[in-house]
Amino acid sequence: MDSSRENSTVMSTKLTESELAALRLAARSSRYHLLLGAGVSFGTTSADGRGLPGGQQLAEELADVFGVHLEDGDLLWRIYDRAVVKHGNDAVYRWLRSRFSDAIPPAWMKQYARFPWEKVWTLNIDDAFESSYNSIKTEASRPLESCSWDGVVTDSKSLKVIHLHGHVHDIRARDLVFSLTEYYESTISRATWPLVFRDQYGVNPFVVVGARLRDEPDLEAILRRRPEHDAPSFYVSPDISPGLEEDLRSWRLIPVRATAEDFLDVWAELTGMNLQEAPTSPEEYALRLSRQFRELKIDSPGKVPVSHDYLGGDDPRWSDVVQGVPALMDWSRTGCNQVGKFLSTNSSSIMIYVGDRLSGRSTGLLQIAFAFRRAHWRVFLFTADELPDQEAILQYASDGKAVLLVFDGVADFAKDVAEIISASKSAKMSVSCLAVDLTENTDKIIGHIPGSLLSGGIIRTISRRLTVNDASSLVARLQEAARLGQLEPLSKEKGGKQRQISYFRNQEIFSQMAGLEQAPGFGRRVGEAVRALTSETDVEIAFFCSMAFRLARRISVVDVGRMTATRPEEILRRLHGSTSLGALFTADGHQIGSRQRWLALEPLINHLGSKKALAVLAQGITRLRPRISQKSNRERNAPDTLVGSMMSYKYLSAIFPDQALDNWYGSLESTFGDWSGRFWEQRAIANREAGWKDPAASARAESFARRAVSITNDTYSNTTLGTVLLARAAQNIANDLVAGQKYYEDAFSAFNEAAISDPNNVVTWMAYLRYSLRVLDAIASRTDDAVPPVRDKIESDWTKVHLDLVLIASTSEDTKSRLDRLLTTFRTLSQGQSIEAISEKPLIFGRPVVGARLKAKALTPSPDHEQSFQWKRNGDRIDEATSDEYVVRESDIGSRLTVTVAVRKSGYGATYSTSAVLPLVTSQ
Repeated sequence: MDSSRENSTVMSTKLTESELAALRLAARSSRYHLLLGAGVSFGTTSADGRGLPGGQQLAEELADVFGVHLEDGDLLWRIYDRAVVKHGNDAVYRWLRSRFSDAIPPAWMKQYARFPWEKVWTLNIDDAFESSYNSIKTEASRPLESCSWDGVVTDSKSLKVIHLHGHVHDIRARDLVFSLTEYYESTISRATWPLVFRDQYGVNPFVVVGARLRDEPDLEAILRRRPEHDAPSFYVSPDISPGLEEDLRSWRLIPVRATAEDFLDVWAELTGMNLQEAPTSPEEYALRLSRQFRELKIDSPGKVPVSHDYLGGDDPRWSDVVQGVPALMDWSRTGCNQVGKFLSTNSSSIMIYVGDRLSGRSTGLLQIAFAFRRAHWRVFLFTADELPDQEAILQYASDGKAVLLVFDGVADFAKDVAEIISASKSAKMSVSCLAVDLTENTDKIIGHIPGSLLSGGIIRTISRRLTVNDASSLVARLQEAARLGQLEPLSKEKGGKQRQISYFRNQEIFSQMAGLEQAPGFGRRVGEAVRALTSETDVEIAFFCSMAFRLARRISVVDVGRMTATRPEEILRRLHGSTSLGALFTADGHQIGSRQRWLALEPLINHLGSKKALAVLAQGITRLRPRISQKSNRERNAPDTLVGSMMSYKYLSAIFPDQALDNWYGSLESTFGDWSGRFWEQRAIANREAGWKDPAASARAESFARRAVSITNDTYSNTTLGTVLLARAAQNIANDLVAGQKYYEDAFSAFNEAAISDPNNVVTWMAYLRYSLRVLDAIASRTDDAVPPVRDKIESDWTKVHLDLVLIASTSEDTKSRLDRLLTTFRTLSQGQSIEAISEKPLIFGRPVVGARLKAKALTPSPDHEQSFQWKRNGDRIDEATSDEYVVRESDIGSRLTVTVAVRKSGYGATYSTSAVLPLVTSQ
């Protein structure tokens, strides 16, 4: 590199200390994306030894070979189109393949291939980058995957090279596009990479090399969007005019006047990486691990926004725990005390806690992780939107490191975690796992993680309510931080401390914390923040984020951008610049965090109205369609799991109890109906529940469930089909024994099919136990004295399945308790007595505001059953509140209301069922 060029390059890339630190962090975490333009291919030769042509030269060759006109000002895409029209796509593709496949890149391209890019995007149709990567890859390198612009979008451990114009690697002709505008016109409704490129550019750092804006005029529309992220992006070209330099800087791109080859020295210096030599295998595995996990360190807890306030309701951060902000609860203290046992046994194990929403799961998870870190374990928090890279984890730990993998939500990855820990135990390594999840996901976990891998042989449960020790610890911490709020005056009174402790004792932590600051101020503040949202876009952003938090799903800035048709970088600007949005949510550049969990959801739905809120939800899910597919579902990519939860009937029926959901599912059919088994499952479930009153809905449920199986024949679709058929058996057996028996037999076959796909899936057989009890209940309700032969088969099947599950469920007290309750019901039904076998949760209609009239509705029992109601405040009975209606009182402000319904039949015990917990009661 000559001195003048070197000085120019160094001047162009001068960074502040904070920019350099952000750059190196992003580089080590594989956050950087590479965009390659035609200029990178200069020096690359084709298989016949000729140099690869640039855009203008390629246009000339196409015109010459295919005999089409080339006029002044014609761009490549126009000449390509003329050639295709005249000679056909196959002929043009064959010629391009002979010209651009099996490319021989220059030696310096290997240095780009050695860098740990998140993704590589290229405007070239050749395979120069792939050739370089394949020439230097080792067993430790990430697998390479070439993708064309119209390929299926997924995230995985592979290094993806996405050809935005298409590629000519395949023998079979592919569609090629040479204008970015064409992407958006032709692919807006399909799963295609150009949309992802547009979104990723807004929130991720890029290095753009060899892309000439005058040859790629559509690229400028993307580059000028002024992305939002801490790490700087670079535009590398030897031909940057003063005017372009000014433009690039205004677009938040650092201009670098250098060739692609010359820039490598600068890039190596900036990143601190040696790109001249191949990384060692341990270095490769460490880089692969850092893509999916963030190492939790005590001496560098991470950047924290100035506005972050854990005690005010913000999501916990690692820095909060390092600084000792949260109080230690009994359950997390017990977990911390287990660290010594892990060290003494020097064996791989899994520690899992499950708890309800707002039980402090995430905080306790980080506190226990902190104890491991202080004991000199290497602690890694899973942050990826894809399956864990098992090979990288195990190879990284193969030198004897004590490694702890931390998962905030493990149900989706339970099988993978079990495989990692099993392999570690077999190899006598020290890889362990710490995880928390929702109690409702326990069944998904226990079937895939055997007791032999669990610490203590069990999955531990987090108490919903604070113990005396918890309350005392919390009061001491809040007093130290001067955050006791309305309890502060009690500090000076005799017996005041005990009254402070009593305020928290036996209560839920989040609801009591929310009420500290001059209750009901907390609930009012959330409502006021929602009412202050100034635009429809802000309301939709808040709605989708609150829905995700209600469903315990992560949501990225990119996904919110897609759902609201807003650029991701604009989402970040709105969060950082809007007082109202900023009062509800935070963002770290990638993921959106909650300040007040999902408590904004209720006022947002009230603001929109339930009908419009559902319409907004349907539109947002539809806009995410390009990001999801059957393949992304198998990889458990975050957008796919998010959409799956947002389409879940279980959740939607709880959030929108007064809406006809089958019509809502119908609005999504054109988008999901031809390929998504999950869509048809949820629609089947919605009609299954409606079918208890509407036989036509029951018939639709069967049709929809069979459609789901025909599209995706797996555990979930067959389980849904099984429950639908059991429901149909229960509805038919009273009047038509033959039909009822046939439905039961088909249902049991469906459950067996589900078990073949996933033999360890506890969810499948728990569903069988519950819904087959409905069939037995229907048999017991028959007016004749005959005992149908099918009853003996059901009882035999039921007993065997129950026994098998009891053995598996030994690791979970929650699952064992539910199995015991089901067994009690089964024994009663086996005696030919009908009871309300499956008590659905009662629904509460109305808003939790003072003066509102709430109405409880439970599953209608048979005429010979009686039902009674008991309204509760924070789990405690409310005196004289024993009807199906309740008027919200001033004394309820800052509390959470539920209703418990008891169903009784003369001579038998009662069956109790409690509603979901309402949001905090507010004054308006």
